[in-house]
Amino acid sequence: MTTKTMITAVIEIFVYPNAWPTHGVWATCFLIVICRGPGMLSLDHLIARAFGLARPRNL
Repeated sequence: MTTKTMITAVIEIFVYPNAWPTHGVWATCFLIVICRGPGMLSLDHLIARAFGLARPRNL
């Protein structure tokens, strides 16, 4: 379990116990980025592409 996931769990349980739907949505988005990576919308990719340093994607 990552530190951010543990912090999320603590906030959900103790600080905002009735906000499960809100936390669930952004925690799901966060877990997708952890598992799949940010892809072409990430800031580092856009910078690399602007300076011609982008590598081709492996499909």
